[in-house]
Amino acid sequence: VQAGRGCPKTCSFCSVYCLYRGQYLKRSIPDVIRDIKRVKELGFKQFLLLDDNIFSDRNYAIELCAEMKWMTQCSIDIAKDEELLDIIAKSGCYVLSFGLESITRESLVSMNKAWAHPENYSEQIRIIRKHGIDISTEMGGGRRRYLGIHPCHCRFYRKESYCGTEILYSYADSRHQVF
Repeated sequence: VQAGRGCPKTCSFCSVYCLYRGQYLKRSIPDVIRDIKRVKELGFKQFLLLDDNIFSDRNYAIELCAEMKWMTQCSIDIAKDEELLDIIAKSGCYVLSFGLESITRESLVSMNKAWAHPENYSEQIRIIRKHGIDISTEMGGGRRRYLGIHPCHCRFYRKESYCGTEILYSYADSRHQVF
């Protein structure tokens, strides 16, 4: 189920930014609840709220959390908002998924992800788990053991340059290529 699309973050490697240019576009809550009920009617016990960063609009997320057991994607900086973590945990959120694309500050800055601080990842994950929420991560290589975070689900990706992303164009410019 998708409540909205887009994300206010502007990471240069991200295809979401390429499509939505820092915007989060949301559906009406009654429409989302209708879709969730339909999924349950079909016999599914679980569903993924497949937004790119549902907590981009805090008030919308709180209102939506009212009646479901769910998991979703967001950015790790949700750990800064323990009140929201408490609300979503009580609403039935049991897994949050977010990207930990690099453990080096320099690499993150080069990807327009300067807002992320790898030196805080372990503490941020501890805070999220303290609220009874497990984590799922997307990582750029075999970083799980290095960070010692042991997510319930972990997806590893090689660095990709998606069409339309800033990172692809900067790579092409450095090689004097046109895409």
